[in-house]
Amino acid sequence: MLTLKRKSSESILIRIPGRDKPVVVTVVTSMPGSAKLAFEAEDDIIILREELDGNPAYSVRPAG
Repeated sequence: MLTLKRKSSESILIRIPGRDKPVVVTVVTSMPGSAKLAFEAEDDIIILREELDGNPAYSVRPAG
C-alpha cells in the first residue's frame, strides 16, 4: 500500500498501462477524519466505494 499526503486542491495521477489519460484524484476538501475526493477518468473506468463492491443491489456499468 502506498500512502501519500495531499492538501486541498492537490492531485494524484494514476497511470494505467495502455491508456493515454491517467486517472486524476483531487482532494476537494479535507477535515480531521474525512476528505472529499474528486475523480477524473475515462468513461469505461469504474470507480466504486469499497463497501459497494460485490453488492448485487448496485449494478456497476461503465458510463457512456
